Amino acid sequence: MKRVGMWVTLIALVYGVLEAISATGLYLVGRLHDWHYQPVDELTDFQAASIGRLLDDTSKYVMPDPELGWTIRPNGVAPLYQANSAGMRRTGEVDALPAPGVHRIAAYGDSFTHGDQVANADTWSARVEALAPEFELLNFGVGGYGVDQAYLRYQRTQREFPVELVLIGFMSENIKRHVNRYRPFYAIGTGMTLGKPRFVVRDGELELLPNPLPGAQDLRALLAEPRAVLPRIGENDHFFAHRYRANALDWSPTYRLSQVIAHEMGASNPSRRLFDAAGDYRTDSEAFQISVALIRAFVARVQADGARPLVLVFPNRGDVERFQTSGKRTYQALLEAFDAAGVDYVDLLPALTADPLDDVFNMHYTPLGNSRVAEYLIPALRARLTP
Repeated sequence: MKRVGMWVTLIALVYGVLEAISATGLYLVGRLHDWHYQPVDELTDFQAASIGRLLDDTSKYVMPDPELGWTIRPNGVAPLYQANSAGMRRTGEVDALPAPGVHRIAAYGDSFTHGDQVANADTWSARVEALAPEFELLNFGVGGYGVDQAYLRYQRTQREFPVELVLIGFMSENIKRHVNRYRPFYAIGTGMTLGKPRFVVRDGELELLPNPLPGAQDLRALLAEPRAVLPRIGENDHFFAHRYRANALDWSPTYRLSQVIAHEMGASNPSRRLFDAAGDYRTDSEAFQISVALIRAFVARVQADGARPLVLVFPNRGDVERFQTSGKRTYQALLEAFDAAGVDYVDLLPALTADPLDDVFNMHYTPLGNSRVAEYLIPALRARLTP
């Protein structure tokens, strides 16, 4: 009996040490890698607080939108940003028609199109206007957007602001957004706790799945019963399908650490399902195929509306670093798909390779980075719009 007691004590001691080591491991991976245990079917306190702020309508720049998920508030203001009455990133209004001899262009896309982290005057779109007065460039970019939301925003605004050329902004990470319906499923720490529309391909055609959280009442329901609402809005969401759920063993640091490490480093990681071991797009993934179909549909719609489409590929810092070390582009497969489909595009990567990366990148582009993009882009615009 005494021997059994000793074994029980030893096992309990070993187990306690294991739990203590795992608790330390959780702390370290959180501090060093920003890896945190967060089941996909639970709200964090931060996410709940963010939803509360949305319901209180405290944002002065971005607002919820039942169709698009979110958009820029008309006449919205933020410390660095200003929008006009049409909700475009612009200091001042635009006339119904451009001035004689001026070519009007509109740009749609995500935060790289919008020009996050710099003031209005330092965005690439404002720099194009400053350096080439023959162009008027209307910036309809919105932070956090995928091409799906940009496409829908274009359909909403194009009649009011007809243009000669439509720039379709794409950043390499955007393919992840095209299989996501609730932003925190993909970006756990985001303050953008809103749903979004996405498209699927059915019978060879794009089909729209609408925003699953279109109104304030839906956000209130999410706050009240997250365990019931999150699985519903997780339908057709790649990240919800491939992330771990809450478990009866969540009390154990060892269990939580194992889940975090398996999620972040394992083959089942939802992001790794979209990229191969070399970091290239997996062309057999739904995300890649949806991205190609979306951009082709966007291009066709612009052409049907009587304007010329031009895809702008905005590389992020990781894309440039990879190119400089290996000569490879993360999004090469997408460029090849554009070539095969006859989609006109400008890859902006060469604009960002001559300067030290710290000079042209913050998380987005610095004022210098935006200037380099504008300088590189202007000849391409002139080639497409001027005789």
